[in-house]
Amino acid sequence: MSQDVVMLHFPGDPDVLLAGYAEAARRWQGSGGVSPDTVVVARGEAGLLVTLVWGPGVGHDGFGGHVQRHLEPLALPFPRVEHGLIAAPDWSTLIGLAGDATAS
Repeated sequence: MSQDVVMLHFPGDPDVLLAGYAEAARRWQGSGGVSPDTVVVARGEAGLLVTLVWGPGVGHDGFGGHVQRHLEPLALPFPRVEHGLIAAPDWSTLIGLAGDATAS
C-alpha cells in the first residue's frame, strides 16, 4: 500500500508562518487529529513549504478541513495544496528507477 503525501505551500514570511503553522499542528493533534509519520518543513524564498507523509492506510481525509479551522484564528493563509503517492521512499530506490528508464 502506498504512502500518501500532502505538500503545503504557504506564501509569506516563512519565520512568521512557521510559528503559526506549528501552533495549528499542535491544535490539530490536541483535537484528536492523526499525526503524519514524517514531516519536512522548509523555509523557502516565497514562504513556508510543508511536506506531510502519512503511513499506509492512515485515514487523514479530514485533515484539510480540520486544519483550516485552526489556521483561520491564527491569521494564516490557506496554503496551496498538492497530493501524491510516494514513488521513491529513499535515494537508493530513486537511483534504481533510472535503470528502468534507460532499459527502453
